[in-house]
Amino acid sequence: MAMEGGAKSGCVAATSDNLSGKYNAAAKDRTKAAKSREACMLFSIAEGHLTEEEDQQALQVAEEALELFRETGDEVGIADSSRVVTHVLCFQDRRKEANTIARAELDRIQAGKDRRGEAKLMLALAEINSEKRGQKNREEALAYAIKAQEKFKEQGDKRMEAMSYLALANFYLKRRGDQRKGAEEALTVAGKAEAIFKELDDKRGQATALHSAAASHIKAKMANDEIEAGAWLVAAQEAARLYQEQRLRKLEAWEKCCIAQWTLIENPRKALRLAHEALNLSREIGSVQEATALGLVVSCHLEIKDTSEAWMTKEAGEAVKVAKDGLKRFRAKNDKFGEGQALLALLLAYLGREDTDQALKTAEQARGVFEDLGDSSSEALVLQMLTQLYLKRSHTDKALNATQKVAKLSRATQDRLLALEGTYEVHMQNGEHGKAVETAQHMQAIAEDEDETKKAAVARLLRSNAHLQQEDFVEAVVVAREAQAIFHDMDAVKEEAEALRIIAEIQTAGRDYEAGLRAAERSKRLLLEAGDVEGEAGAAYLTAQIRLLMLVQGRGEIPDAKVDLDFAQECGEALEFAEDAVAVAKKAGSKKLAASVFCTVAQIHTAAMDSDKAFAAVDEAMTIFKELGDEVNMASVMCIESDVHLVSGNTNKATSVINKALNIFRDQGDVRGEWVALGILDYISGPQEEEQWTDAELQQWQLEQWQAQQAATGGQQQEQQQQDQGPGEQMVAKKKREPRVDTGERLNPSNLSMESVQSRLLEIVRFSVEVDDDEAVNIDTPLMQMGITSKSAVTLRNALSEELPSLNMPFTLVFDYPSVSSMAELIIDQVPTGGGRRR
Repeated sequence: MAMEGGAKSGCVAATSDNLSGKYNAAAKDRTKAAKSREACMLFSIAEGHLTEEEDQQALQVAEEALELFRETGDEVGIADSSRVVTHVLCFQDRRKEANTIARAELDRIQAGKDRRGEAKLMLALAEINSEKRGQKNREEALAYAIKAQEKFKEQGDKRMEAMSYLALANFYLKRRGDQRKGAEEALTVAGKAEAIFKELDDKRGQATALHSAAASHIKAKMANDEIEAGAWLVAAQEAARLYQEQRLRKLEAWEKCCIAQWTLIENPRKALRLAHEALNLSREIGSVQEATALGLVVSCHLEIKDTSEAWMTKEAGEAVKVAKDGLKRFRAKNDKFGEGQALLALLLAYLGREDTDQALKTAEQARGVFEDLGDSSSEALVLQMLTQLYLKRSHTDKALNATQKVAKLSRATQDRLLALEGTYEVHMQNGEHGKAVETAQHMQAIAEDEDETKKAAVARLLRSNAHLQQEDFVEAVVVAREAQAIFHDMDAVKEEAEALRIIAEIQTAGRDYEAGLRAAERSKRLLLEAGDVEGEAGAAYLTAQIRLLMLVQGRGEIPDAKVDLDFAQECGEALEFAEDAVAVAKKAGSKKLAASVFCTVAQIHTAAMDSDKAFAAVDEAMTIFKELGDEVNMASVMCIESDVHLVSGNTNKATSVINKALNIFRDQGDVRGEWVALGILDYISGPQEEEQWTDAELQQWQLEQWQAQQAATGGQQQEQQQQDQGPGEQMVAKKKREPRVDTGERLNPSNLSMESVQSRLLEIVRFSVEVDDDEAVNIDTPLMQMGITSKSAVTLRNALSEELPSLNMPFTLVFDYPSVSSMAELIIDQVPTGGGRRR
């Protein structure tokens, strides 16, 4: 069977029942018929090819052996040869074909009188369907493995009993639910297998059982519920030693790849050294694991993230170099499989280096290679990555086309869901939120039909996100709550915590801050119980941000007067949340998150008018982002620093700092950051008035336009119209608009209605964006689609702030409330009756 994965592109080994010794002896038995001896010899050769990862030769010879065993009527030989065939097909990731062969053979045996091969075919079906075949097939695989184990025990076939224990271990490793329980069950049956193999003096089988034991410990470790510290490494190293002792060098290379992969979980630098050792060994012995090891070396470079941004960029560059060298080597050998895997590694390296152009080119090449190989699984994987790259470039048509190709390539549930997820993301990026909801519902239906409960819950979260973008906060919360309940019933603690985080964000977006805070705090508690320190840190940061929003939304713009005692107490409570978030972020070792929390701390101190402490928090954040080489976030810190200078009364310093931030945002192409910086700059200095034309300049411009039209039409028609109209009324193609004047009636804060607010907003938008009076404006149309710029957005914000001084207007107004209808809802919700300042 193929262990630890199903495709050769992963950390996967070609294993067998190790019966070649038995069949070698039978081939030499002169008492047997010539055809029977030939079949036995072919079986032994086939297993040898499989051990050497020569899958095509192994398949061909195994099929020849199977045919000869059929001719001699040897049911045991038929079953054993059929198992070699299915092992090869699993190694080639052709599980569906393997399942068809094994099931047909089992049906034939069960319909006959000689059932000696029945248990072996049951075991084959268990091995085939224990992974990558869906939840229903996985449950059936468990039943087959249990029956096979019982039959082997009754027959006294210890070797095959041990093999059935390994199949059970693989099932428990893949099973969902309680991860600790699954790991313990897998460890128990792996121990039984090891004991039997030890009794039989089968060191190869013993090594395979030790590998399963190591994988069991890793499963528990990944669930943050380690059974025995370091036990996985002891078992895996002993397995590698036994493979080496038996001169099974390719299995040794496979085990060393697994050790490197598992080490990567917590120590990328050590894993990098181990991956290089595995790569060198694989090259030395000509193992197919070379492609796996190459991918691991690249992954290790990309996972080294504990230093600065500059250092991570350097590691990504090293990853690119390693992948290019590997690609060159595979192409020189005309190894198409290796070429495809090297291109995949190079693609990941370019993504790590954030080189989208090269990533796109490499992905297209990789897809072509996998298509030529007929490797639909790898091709689908690359297409999924292409979808994300196209979305990043806003090429939504290409992204949609890629997702449709994924759907055509595979009918496997996982691939269908991934294709639909890509389609969902395309709709979300296009602003087609209704279609996104429908796509998520389709995903949910497929997952429910396949009993994929967790995936059905994830689909609900996607639905919830689409409803959030529609500003349907009620439905968004309802659907997210359904997902949370499913995760809760499954005892999926981390997933439930994630659902609660999403619920908190929805409720916060809907300005139900108290409910959002409760959801965020519960998420944090669950992650604490699960031992997920990094997740807990993220939840703590969210609670701090919600408390900050509660302060800002409750107080409005910070007045010049001293902070009252009630507000000071609220600031103190918010600081407790923020300081807790800082502590958890430091505990998690997340420098970037810690810096972000320090920004929140600075904002809370600013709200409390405590400039000294605000500056101290700003310095902490800036130090970390400088160390990480994160220029965009450094500019974001400068925005906060500018606010602190304003509170301190140092307008000149505030202006100097925000100008530096603005230049960084522009250099980095960060549009949102630029808008925020421009908003702060305008708040400091006030909007610049547009240069107005004199009457003479206006008349001259009108005359020039009229003359241009005269020349274009020969003047005949225009001369007739001129008798009735002045040149200013004849303008058709305008290079500029005549200056507009806001003549609308201002809002009365004491007498607001949704209709009056929407009407006034439309007037201000027309004035700010210079929309023609006769041009229809839909209140739900995003303002950025109407041509609003950073400057006109500032004009819009200032006009609203002037008419409604009690309204807290964010600098990111057109991002946060992108249409007239959403802005109107903000105003009605926030402006208190009578128009006074909110507390």
